Amino acid sequence: MILKNSTFHKNNDGIIFQNYSGNYLTPSTVRGMLNKYCNGAGVEYKGLHAFRHTHAILLLKAGAKVKFIADRLGHGTTVTTNNTYLDITKKIEKDELLKFVNYTSRRS
Repeated sequence: MILKNSTFHKNNDGIIFQNYSGNYLTPSTVRGMLNKYCNGAGVEYKGLHAFRHTHAILLLKAGAKVKFIADRLGHGTTVTTNNTYLDITKKIEKDELLKFVNYTSRRS
């Protein structure tokens, strides 16, 4: 990626939140910045963990397998993932069954 600011040094660790020198930002700095941006946008700040939660839910809605999501989130088993996102997985299951009902109720 080409950056317009020549003073920016990309960190090779692939970190997301870094300063212009390529060093890690402290969690309190990241929380403070995000809280400020959320307030400015009129959106409730729900913490950094919300990004992880959102990512998992979007993966589920996109059709990713629970095993893949569990591995990606570092859960030891799919039980943890299912317990955490049970409401979402039940909705997805209901939606999938509804697709089957709609398919089988079509008249040829």
